[in-house]
Amino acid sequence: MGGVRAAGGGGEAVITLHDHQGRKLLLHRDAIARVVETGASSQWHGIKAIVTAFDGRQHEVGNTVHEIEQLMEADAVKAPDPAQ
Repeated sequence: MGGVRAAGGGGEAVITLHDHQGRKLLLHRDAIARVVETGASSQWHGIKAIVTAFDGRQHEVGNTVHEIEQLMEADAVKAPDPAQ
């Protein structure tokens, strides 16, 4: 449930997440300030994590903290080096 894609020509990766109703949410990985795992009651409703952006906006997502971590690590590996 998610993916990484390059935005623009500068290798800036956008992470694709999904809210608890399955709608897509695109965030630049550098915009993410914090990812917190939710409690059991929220997870029962499909909200697996709360993603807080540096602008203060919070997004309730259906992706797990582990999935988001993998997407961010994949981005770090796949992002081209602008110096090359």
